[in-house]
Amino acid sequence: MLETADWAVQMSGGAEAITPDAVGLNAAVGSNIPSLIAEAVALTVGSHGHPPERRRLLALAERLQQGRLQLAVVGQFKRGKSTLLNALLEARVLPSAVTPLTAIATFLRNGKALKLISEDAQGRREEKVCSSTDELRALLQARVTEDGNPHNRLGLSRVDVEYPLPLLAAGVVLIDTPGVGSTYRHNTETARETLPQCDAALFVVSPDPPITATEVDYLKEIRAVAVTILIVLNKIDLVDAEDRSRSESFLRAAVHEAIGDRDVIFFSVSARLALESKASRDSIAMERSGITALERYLEEFARTKRQPTLERAIAQKAGSEIRELAYVAEMRLAASRLPAEELSRRLEEFRAAEKTFDSERNLRFDVLSGDRQRLLHELNNRAAQMRERVQRSLHWEIDRQMASASDMRVIRQDIADRMPKLFQTEFESLEGYERQHLEELLGRHQAQADELIGKVRHAAAQLLDIPFVAPQASEAFEARKIPYWIDAPRDALGNAPRGLLIALLPADMRRRRVRTQLVSEADEMVARNVENLRWSIRQNLEDAIRRFQQELDERLQSSQGATRQAIEEALKRRGQVEKESQDEISTLARVRERLVGIASALQEGKQNG
Repeated sequence: MLETADWAVQMSGGAEAITPDAVGLNAAVGSNIPSLIAEAVALTVGSHGHPPERRRLLALAERLQQGRLQLAVVGQFKRGKSTLLNALLEARVLPSAVTPLTAIATFLRNGKALKLISEDAQGRREEKVCSSTDELRALLQARVTEDGNPHNRLGLSRVDVEYPLPLLAAGVVLIDTPGVGSTYRHNTETARETLPQCDAALFVVSPDPPITATEVDYLKEIRAVAVTILIVLNKIDLVDAEDRSRSESFLRAAVHEAIGDRDVIFFSVSARLALESKASRDSIAMERSGITALERYLEEFARTKRQPTLERAIAQKAGSEIRELAYVAEMRLAASRLPAEELSRRLEEFRAAEKTFDSERNLRFDVLSGDRQRLLHELNNRAAQMRERVQRSLHWEIDRQMASASDMRVIRQDIADRMPKLFQTEFESLEGYERQHLEELLGRHQAQADELIGKVRHAAAQLLDIPFVAPQASEAFEARKIPYWIDAPRDALGNAPRGLLIALLPADMRRRRVRTQLVSEADEMVARNVENLRWSIRQNLEDAIRRFQQELDERLQSSQGATRQAIEEALKRRGQVEKESQDEISTLARVRERLVGIASALQEGKQNG
């Protein structure tokens, strides 16, 4: 809750005392974003605990002070994001093989020498100066690829690269994000978790097809946090001029329909051709690659638009945080103006309402528990059906192979080669079905959770006679686990039956024995992988539902606690003399009014920037 007695604020450069007179509570709303953020932080210092809004405001203020505009390179898996970044860096720095990146974002910033800084979840840092881009790439390969660091077993939270490049020296930080939509679900999760850190986005697509429904949804998420978006149609070297033109037209129409054209600029490039032409110093090929136009724009953007874009992005993020603080101040102000007897009555009313809210929460959790059981039951049934389908298909393939081939080793190899592709198709079908149903289920429950939080705030508004302010919409839930082909068929089908007795059997009997062994081994392999998949998807479902319940609890407690504390603290202050109470009310009124003014000023600055 807000307290107004202590105006000290800890900024990035050290402790700075700010008084009401110094920041000018009654002054006209200014346009200086750093000062506005500092003032909002100062108005909240002295509160019980450390509101997360204030911590996030301090982080925003620090980034604005340093002038770091963060341009995230985002897009679907295998669209060529890392290759494009390498072309901009003019060297093969970032791993760009077909293997997806692990769940780590790479931040590229200016530096005089090549350096890699990795940080783990406990805040431990490791710095390595590199003598060449080859050494740097090898270090990155061991940290940010699934081959080098499977499932992020190193526990890294972030990787930074210092690199000498004019664009980076101009104050732009490039963020290489994992691709969404790959088989590794944690890549998608990390890519989305990185979005709030980006001020602008370079969204990479390719002509095959130019943009998918998944990418359109992802683009809408990016639009909500990035004030400027560059769309790059990559891999234009893979299509002829006519197909390229059609792809460009389709892409523009799809983007316009999804988010409109405001602050969206389009480029067509071949990142592969650009990287190769830079290595060979072929200026004609470089121009044909389209990279020159993109580089010229980025240079001009860094020189003339970086600061305004950064200010708009920070203003947008800070304004949202400050509006929440203003709402809390509004509740405290309303509670402070009520007589003690009326406060006591309304506190009892709210406590009674809380029992209703808790009952509704428990009821919805009971419904969610039932839905969870139905999801798991359906998963078990579909996994069993999948096992039977795959086994039948492999039995048929075994019979077909044995009818046309006499070499058992060839048959075994053919069956082993066929299994991964067959299983992957079945996996994608099952995992996609379960993911869709999970998201639909949690989407319904999430809407009901938002409705419950809204009821709490409605009750607070009615009890304290203040305008209702809708809560910020909760973010969509994503599953965290990575169900995939876990048990690869390296030696799924063993050696042929051997021994003197087998060799002496008649040919038909020997073939039946071989078929029996082949079928048994194939069935065992299928059963093992189906169970791996089923268990991983189950963990996926359980994790998403558990996180949903935890977040709802936290949001509900926060909303109820803010209202309850506002009334309880107002009651405690009734023991003070009347003059002190009036001074408190006057101060709270100025705080609330100023926070509203700051949020409005930031919003206006964001729109006019």
